[in-house]
Amino acid sequence: PFLFPFLCLFRTGLIVEGDRHSAFRGDDLSEDMVLEDYRRFAHRARWQGRLEAAALFLAVALAMLFRPLLPLSDPILLTGIFSLFVLAALYVIAEGRVRTLPPRCDFLSLRRQYQQEMARQQHLRRFLWWLWLTPLLLALHGELIAGGYATHRPILVVAGTVSALVLCFFIGALNREHGGRMREKAGMLDRIQTRA
Repeated sequence: PFLFPFLCLFRTGLIVEGDRHSAFRGDDLSEDMVLEDYRRFAHRARWQGRLEAAALFLAVALAMLFRPLLPLSDPILLTGIFSLFVLAALYVIAEGRVRTLPPRCDFLSLRRQYQQEMARQQHLRRFLWWLWLTPLLLALHGELIAGGYATHRPILVVAGTVSALVLCFFIGALNREHGGRMREKAGMLDRIQTRA
């Protein structure tokens, strides 16, 4: 119960932050304004993808360097996690960028591609957020939950379970708010009327 106010404040902060960064200020936008917004979106996604791939490679390198200190001791599990991080980084580099627009692109094609790319980036972000959480959940299970069962210490089981639930709540809240903003922007793109 002591965590409820903190979780509510976290969710409220996400909602307020999303409201501050509204997609478009009005429905009466020109094609050039939407095109410029798409270019900003593509530029931001490109840099975000590069940073994310570098962070994934760095996490694998640090984990291999400090492997004896990791709470996960199963070599097969560690190899699987390392491989998944490397494959995710390679995918972000190869396919994570936003597609460029064709040379002659009308407004309807621009709008459709913008909506498709936003949905694709949202799916990628959702996967990567859960991927970053996976080692923490496995460590919580191995150290607290399974360790608590093995040593007959229920306080460790409770602490591990509550920690895992809170972490999953954080990622779920991030996914819901980010996905809601993307859907709102896609809906606004549907309603935009081009100026004569």
